[in-house]
Amino acid sequence: MNEKEFNGLILAELVKIANDVFTNEIEIAPGTYTAAELAKLKDANGNEINIKYLCVDAKLNITDFRTVQINSFKCSFPVDQVFNLVWQFEKLISTKQANKTRFTKIEERENIVCSFDMWIIKEHLNITKLVTKDPLRPAFNYIYLDPYKSALVASDGRTLKEYPVIIETSGLLPDGLKLFINPKHLKEMVGRCSVCVCNQDGGNITEITNDKKQTFVCDFAGYFPNYRLVYPHLSKDGFIKIQKSELKAVAGFVKEIAKRNKK
Repeated sequence: MNEKEFNGLILAELVKIANDVFTNEIEIAPGTYTAAELAKLKDANGNEINIKYLCVDAKLNITDFRTVQINSFKCSFPVDQVFNLVWQFEKLISTKQANKTRFTKIEERENIVCSFDMWIIKEHLNITKLVTKDPLRPAFNYIYLDPYKSALVASDGRTLKEYPVIIETSGLLPDGLKLFINPKHLKEMVGRCSVCVCNQDGGNITEITNDKKQTFVCDFAGYFPNYRLVYPHLSKDGFIKIQKSELKAVAGFVKEIAKRNKK
């Protein structure tokens, strides 16, 4: 095992401890934070972050310690240093920005259905070109977010496109989610986002918060067709399966078109 691999194991243990501390042992405003932000007590925009450690009392000089042990290596540290250690080890092994650990605190509301993180990239912006203004099919006025298949989908009624999207969730998502994004807001979501699904008046609304702490709300609660039914069925070898009756129908159609062209 080389040094980078060993440091990666230490980081993994630190992240486990940090997640536990973030979830159970601090008070902090709702939002999504990196380890660097929590260590520096400032977000990416320079705003101060207030953290109260429930197991630390500076006046009484009382703190709590955590321990990381891998084989013969053992290290104990004050609990309020865990985010700084995660940050330093992420730098030590050159963790890419997209792979850095995020810590999310959801606002405590009774109407929250579920929450997860999503990563929007610039290529996803191309999907907005397919969004149409269709009064008869209002779902086509939005981008459909399919968290089960990790996809963004849009259609103008003639062309349909599906883009894969990275979705990270801490548990199973509830069944029956129909989530939509206003295409006007997608550009502002590039980067890592926190998605919160809330129940309001019997329907779900989607709240998406970007890394600038801006929140975009979509309250459309329509139905998007099962878009994968229009895809051709591929065999394991990559061949398209066509029914014999369908092939005859297509052949007849082509033959009829050829006759008309001769006339």
